[in-house]
Amino acid sequence: MTSRRRFIQTLAALPPAFAFRHARAAADPSRLALIIGNSSYRDAPLINPVNDAKAVTGLFTQAGFTVDSHLNATRSDMMAAIERFGAAVKRSDTRLVVFYYAGHGAQLDWRNYLLPVDAVVEKQEDMKQRCVDLGLLLGQFSAAKDKTFVVILDACRNNPFGAAYRPEQKGLSQFDAPVGSLLAYATSPGNVASDGDGQNGLYTENLVRELGKRNTRIEDALKRVRLNVRLASHGEQIPWETTSLEGDVFIFNEGQKKLTEAEMDQAVEADITEWTRIKSSKNTDDWVGYLRAFPNGRFAEIAQMRMTRLLAEDEKRAAEKRQREAQERQEAAARADKLAAEKRQQEEQKRIEQERIERERIRLAEAQRLAAERKQLEEQQLQETRRREEEQQRIEAKRRQEQERLDRERQRIAEAERLAEERRKQEEQRQAAEQKRIELAAAQRQKEEQRVQDEQKRLSEQKRLDEERMERERIRVAEAQRLAAERKQLEEQQLQEQRRRQEEQQSLDAKRRQEQERLDRERQRIAEAERLAAEHKQQEEQRQLAEQKRIEQQKLEREPRDRAETARLTTAPAPMQTATPAPALPAAAATSASTGLPKSTAAASSPRPAPPIEIGEGAAVPKLIALSANPFSAGRYPLNRIFTVGDAATIRQSDLLTGIEEQMQRIRVTKVDYDEDRVEFNQGAAITDLMGNFIKQGPNEFDSPVQFTPAEFQVGKKWTAAFHRSKNDKTSNIFFDMQIVKRETITVPAGTFDTFRIEGEGWNITRGNRREVKFWLVPNLNFPVRSESVTRNKRGQFVKTERRELVAMRQHTIAS
Repeated sequence: MTSRRRFIQTLAALPPAFAFRHARAAADPSRLALIIGNSSYRDAPLINPVNDAKAVTGLFTQAGFTVDSHLNATRSDMMAAIERFGAAVKRSDTRLVVFYYAGHGAQLDWRNYLLPVDAVVEKQEDMKQRCVDLGLLLGQFSAAKDKTFVVILDACRNNPFGAAYRPEQKGLSQFDAPVGSLLAYATSPGNVASDGDGQNGLYTENLVRELGKRNTRIEDALKRVRLNVRLASHGEQIPWETTSLEGDVFIFNEGQKKLTEAEMDQAVEADITEWTRIKSSKNTDDWVGYLRAFPNGRFAEIAQMRMTRLLAEDEKRAAEKRQREAQERQEAAARADKLAAEKRQQEEQKRIEQERIERERIRLAEAQRLAAERKQLEEQQLQETRRREEEQQRIEAKRRQEQERLDRERQRIAEAERLAEERRKQEEQRQAAEQKRIELAAAQRQKEEQRVQDEQKRLSEQKRLDEERMERERIRVAEAQRLAAERKQLEEQQLQEQRRRQEEQQSLDAKRRQEQERLDRERQRIAEAERLAAEHKQQEEQRQLAEQKRIEQQKLEREPRDRAETARLTTAPAPMQTATPAPALPAAAATSASTGLPKSTAAASSPRPAPPIEIGEGAAVPKLIALSANPFSAGRYPLNRIFTVGDAATIRQSDLLTGIEEQMQRIRVTKVDYDEDRVEFNQGAAITDLMGNFIKQGPNEFDSPVQFTPAEFQVGKKWTAAFHRSKNDKTSNIFFDMQIVKRETITVPAGTFDTFRIEGEGWNITRGNRREVKFWLVPNLNFPVRSESVTRNKRGQFVKTERRELVAMRQHTIAS
């Protein structure tokens, strides 16, 4: 059970009193950290992840963690490190576990993958096979009980695969934190983060600075990190977290002494004093300063919404200024262009005249040059004619001389040919006689040589045949020896292969048995989970059926009265009944689910008219939030509440324990002031801010808006609500711890709604009463669907039990 002191301590969110010291603490085996930083990618290298990992390693080493650090890790390195880390996490003495990763990351089918430096991804299948599924790490954590886990991912850089492959979705997928864990991401789901221009990335630079402050809750530090990064990036990068931590976590916890009642009151008064100073401020820096000083303060959610609205207005003014400056630059540029055009025209005319004069000068010079060349050419032609005539005379004389020489040469050749013919005939007669004699001698000699050759040939052939026979015998013997050796070697290899196959088969059989045992255990676990889920579903269906029967029975009993009351809702407002403050959703400055920045500044100052929605008997409930296709997350949605005069609701109030109806409340918005952040109901009977947080409700007045709802819906989100309530000159100090616990479908008289369930536990410090509250809220809807509260006194006895359910409502404007 949460104690009174525990609730007061949640307010002491002042800036840490200790500066970062560099004394290294002894390694604590109960606090483990695995840190990986990857920069040296082949296709899309990064600058800072290795530097970021080194900085975080130094931080956790100084904090006394047992740190395992890896830089530029391959897939095998990362898998081995995660496996070793998982084994260490399961040790009984392990209490706090931190995993930090910097580098490239990507999502596929709602699963997040961390990229080793050796990953080559060219298609979707490669991501599953060559990257590291973050689910493997979370699976290691789920097997370890009674531990606290913190996962920090600075892994949303752009272009993780270069030009080889482009994922369908950017950044990482949202994943709701398991019980006892916190997941922190460098930027919102589906967005990308900057690698940074300095020594470290923008996110890790702020992370190391804020986590390094002594005695600071990690959730408070991360809120300051988100604020700093959002402001430094002008809203382009907004870190986010999802948490299901069940206690406070400190990186540096140096045994801070417990605060006295006076010190706690001082912390509360500091929070109140700062709120009083800035509650009407239009200066963004005031709200930024408050969130840095009180990240979990009693007005943190309201401050977040106010800052968002002011940032949107600042951005609008900056955009208008940029537009004016751009228009002035355009006008100045137009004037300069006109003057430049006139100057260019004058210069062009001057250039054209100069070109005409130059062309005329060139034409005269060219005409003179052509005349000189023509005269020179005529003289050259005359000289060439004379030279050709002289050359022709020399050629003719030379031709006659050559003809006379050729005639003399032909006569000499004819005489030589006649003498040669006579000598040839004589030589032929002599050669014929000699040839006859030679032929006779050759025939005799040929006959003798043929006989000798035949004998030599026979002996040579006999010798060759003998040598071939001996060579064949030698080859046969050598081949037989070689075949015997090969046969022996083959038999040995076959024996070794048979042994290796037997060993592999034995190893495979062992692995198959182990895998079968694991599958059997997994099937048993799944079967048990399915059985429990089926039992839970059956119980839930029975409960809903009983609830539906009860509602139908009550509806039949009060049908005539409800019809008359609903008719009165649209005619004249009735005075508002005093009731316990109910939660409301954030104001008109709609916040984008992906960036957290305003969708439209106009929505905060002048809501667009839209067809109203009506919910009640016989009217279908509109789908105000889309179903989450992500199996790992219930989604993340901005509050998006826009009040309009005339919005109205009928609320049934009954006793939570007995179910007995106590009263039917009729509520109508009668005034909306966007400048003053104020909404009035039933002519001032109740007053809220634009988020729907009560400032006044009947005789109850609150020193500040009751911070019962967050600026956005995300399962696991936590915050503190603390306020002073005044009634009949009596003041009570009240504190609450709030958390969004689940996304749930519920049925009330107005219909069936898809809601976020919020639970709170708190104390009335003045009276000592303990109170538990539950709210079921829908993004975009101005009124709660259901609320329940249970108040007990100091002795644990029930003081008040209450349930409030939506019966009918009319709302004019829905955020787009």
